[in-house]
Amino acid sequence: MFLSKMPTIPSLITKALLIVSMLTVGGMVASPAFAQEVPSNLQVVGTITGAGGVSPAVNDIILIVQPTSLNRTEGQGSVIASDGTYFVDMAKTQSFNGTTLTALLKKGNATYQLTSNGSPVSFPYSGTFPFPSRFSLNPTIGTLISGGSGGNGGGDGGDGTVNETYDVNGDGVFNQADINAIKAELGSARPNADADVNGDGLVNTRDVINAIKALNSSSRLRSSTSSSSSTTQ
Repeated sequence: MFLSKMPTIPSLITKALLIVSMLTVGGMVASPAFAQEVPSNLQVVGTITGAGGVSPAVNDIILIVQPTSLNRTEGQGSVIASDGTYFVDMAKTQSFNGTTLTALLKKGNATYQLTSNGSPVSFPYSGTFPFPSRFSLNPTIGTLISGGSGGNGGGDGGDGTVNETYDVNGDGVFNQADINAIKAELGSARPNADADVNGDGLVNTRDVINAIKALNSSSRLRSSTSSSSSTTQ
């Protein structure tokens, strides 16, 4: 009678396999390598206040950088209204969460530190997925970091660069509007084939990330070319 209540060998094997499977799946989910591949999206929004005779203008560029590496752009947006309202849409991975960032304002060839209470603005990257989190930042234009005075003129902050691969909306210019066009196709049953900028046959966040990196690279290239031209003259 005692022996009849003991589990059979097959049942023990089944339970063992089930436990191993659960541990394996749990390990995959908890794996740091797996977590680093998860996208992390953050929107930085707010209104910039002018100071020292310098005011924000529509199409001025907002650069999100690390305080220790001001020449490396982590995110880019622009002033979208005459009152200084701006919008930055960032796409990173979960491993970037917690990174300390600051913000700069680029007016023509002039770049200014954005400040809060007299000190450079500072905030940690804290993105989410699949929907972006939003961080509100209302800075003041601070000291000139590089370039000549941007003045008070409206300016257009540049109209982007021609790049057929990333010109999703077909207006002959590659800029933030094309990145927004890619995002609009995410989740669509029949996405626009032009939004598949990395050519893998899918339209997903990888296309958004690639486009943002390309836009940041072209912005740095234009800035470098402009500086070289000024030096030559």
